[in-house]
Amino acid sequence: MPQRKENIGKKEPRTIYRSRLLNTIQAIIISAFLLVYPLTACANEVPPPAIPDRLPSDIFILNDMRWVTLEHRGHNYYEETYDPETKQLLKRVYKNWTYITTFTNRKVSENKCELYSIAEVKENRQVIDYANKTSYGDDTTWTENYGITGWFTIEDNRVYWQPNQPEYDRELLYDFNLKVGEIFYGGGTFDGGYFEGGKDGKYPFTLISIDSILLNNGEYKKRYNFEYLNVSGGYSVIEGIGCNYNLFYPINVTLHHDENQPSTLEIYHKDRLIWSSELYWQGGI
Repeated sequence: MPQRKENIGKKEPRTIYRSRLLNTIQAIIISAFLLVYPLTACANEVPPPAIPDRLPSDIFILNDMRWVTLEHRGHNYYEETYDPETKQLLKRVYKNWTYITTFTNRKVSENKCELYSIAEVKENRQVIDYANKTSYGDDTTWTENYGITGWFTIEDNRVYWQPNQPEYDRELLYDFNLKVGEIFYGGGTFDGGYFEGGKDGKYPFTLISIDSILLNNGEYKKRYNFEYLNVSGGYSVIEGIGCNYNLFYPINVTLHHDENQPSTLEIYHKDRLIWSSELYWQGGI
């Protein structure tokens, strides 16, 4: 009697249909899940915080600031007295002055502050009396209160200075829109045609780098570093507090200091010292 052969490894048509149907249903469920899940996930996802616009106080702090500068003036300036008849030198008086000037500001609007200034002046005199063959020295101290010196205004990431004197126009003091390689024109004490790159009687300062610096209060601020004609004589501007030389640099590039006595700058915010620097005479501007 012939033996019955078994269909080993083969499935019945009904089994094959059922398997394909299950696979199709599973594929549809997975596709639907993959389509719906990203939408649900995005709906529940917290969006990243928006980057706030730079506030005027980020560009320049408009209130509770104090800038204290110490300058040495005179550079051994002297006056001489002569005998009108013999023309003989009778007396020579050397004079030097130390100015400690304090600037404070007060906010008057969202983008404007007024600046007050007061100076303590110490005059040192060294007298050589040739007629009486004697010499002596003396000191005199007095205070000069200037009241409202002017106003700072912030517009489009720029700081403008308006002196409290009608004969002076408003000037651009700091420009935080500059990019590395661009030029800022500052100062107004020379004939622009004499200096290479000068414009409208102003010095050309090139922005050579932008970095950051840690203040004494633990805050990091951007620092814009400038140079003048690739020589020493550059300066830096720190966001929020101003120039590292003095408050009005580079509009006023005249600094009073000598080879042995530096000018100093101390910057306070709410009576806390947040920055200080020294500047020695280097020649040039």
